Amino acid sequence: MASRSPKARFTVAEWIVGLSILFIAAVLFILFDAAYAGPSSARNRDASAIRAMFAACEAYKSDNGEYPQSPTLTDTLDPSSTAPAIYDPANYKAASRFLWQQLSGHLHDTNPTLPPTGTNYAGDVFKDAMLAGTFTGERVTAVVFIKDTFGNSFGYGTAGLAAQQAYKAAVAANPSATPKPAGYNPTFDLWSTGGKTRQTGAAGTAADTKNYWIKNW
Repeated sequence: MASRSPKARFTVAEWIVGLSILFIAAVLFILFDAAYAGPSSARNRDASAIRAMFAACEAYKSDNGEYPQSPTLTDTLDPSSTAPAIYDPANYKAASRFLWQQLSGHLHDTNPTLPPTGTNYAGDVFKDAMLAGTFTGERVTAVVFIKDTFGNSFGYGTAGLAAQQAYKAAVAANPSATPKPAGYNPTFDLWSTGGKTRQTGAAGTAADTKNYWIKNW
């Protein structure tokens, strides 16, 4: 009489090995996804923040007839420059704080916990996580700059706007005057360096660095 084949069974050891393989595969997938999706997600958040600040600037202009502008802070911050200083977001802080003050309505202070003295054009865009400065508990009480997701200052410049204004004034006095280009927009430039804090690129060039920026031009 022929004997029956024993039924296939998984031993406890085989179950453990199988589950271990699945666990390792899941961990590798998560690490791989974080390595690629993480930076992409951060860039998307910064792009959204730039769009929100852009809209706030337009609302500001609608009320005031002009964009937020400071001759000593934003007119001198020109992202089209090739000077080494423009690649370092540490140099954007004063202009960034000025933009926060104008859009949030805190025209005469840097404390977002105080009632604004002017119009808040940004709504709830400027949450504490987007502001760098002095903290009291979990609240920012003295803003230093508007912070991107990489922890650096956003850039805000009106060099292009200042150049347009200077050209119009020059033409009024001399019709043959020629414009002196500056900035990337004739209104304002908004950008994040995307985590880069200095000039980098192929063979030490600047092109790759600026191509990596998250910007409104």
